[in-house]
Amino acid sequence: MNKLWIFGDSFSSNFNLKNAHENVTEYLKLFQKDSMMHWPEILSEKLNYQLVNHAMGGNSNYQIFQDFCDQCHLIKENDIVIIGWGLIEKFRISHNNKFINIHPSNQNSHGMISKTTIDSVLENRSQFLVREVGGKIDRWAWEVYGWETAMHVLSKNKNFKIYFWSTEEPRLIYAESEDCKSKKNYLCKESKKPLIIHLRELGCLTISDETNNLIGDTHFGILGHEMQAEIFYKELENK
Repeated sequence: MNKLWIFGDSFSSNFNLKNAHENVTEYLKLFQKDSMMHWPEILSEKLNYQLVNHAMGGNSNYQIFQDFCDQCHLIKENDIVIIGWGLIEKFRISHNNKFINIHPSNQNSHGMISKTTIDSVLENRSQFLVREVGGKIDRWAWEVYGWETAMHVLSKNKNFKIYFWSTEEPRLIYAESEDCKSKKNYLCKESKKPLIIHLRELGCLTISDETNNLIGDTHFGILGHEMQAEIFYKELENK
């Protein structure tokens, strides 16, 4: 059986009750359910592909690319790979010989790396050149596009399909020109906004939407995941 490979952050991860955020557990209690299917599981069933999901909440784009590199030798001909990039500002540090993904809301020091240092790096990553006629570009975004090019070339050589999307980052993919977006397999490339916002406009409901803001969470609920899977399924069919 062919495989559907997923790499990304919390917007691409599978449901895991043991590690579920308290918002999700409260949401499930409210609707008297003990589990929920996320879009990768639903999509794999629609495709009749075996799901291999390496997405995890909190992942930086460096971790997402690392996870792909660690698994790329296992990806076979006619498999499908979907990469969901997250926030550019996230980065990694090594602490106790383990990578830690740093989020823009970081409030902690890590070993010898102080919060002041981490804040300085976050500030640096938040800076980018405004796109103008003449070619100024966002270097942090183009770092990711360079990874995409390497991944795309590998997919051609190994004859698997690879698709990219950006979850909540306004500086990636959907801010680019139509010419830029036409060069790679971007999902919902017609969007001008981060795809999570675009998907909401198409009708995907968040946990907040489904609970009338009783539970504040921008991740999709059961209905949102079902619709996202259907939208991605139609995208893959069209491509």
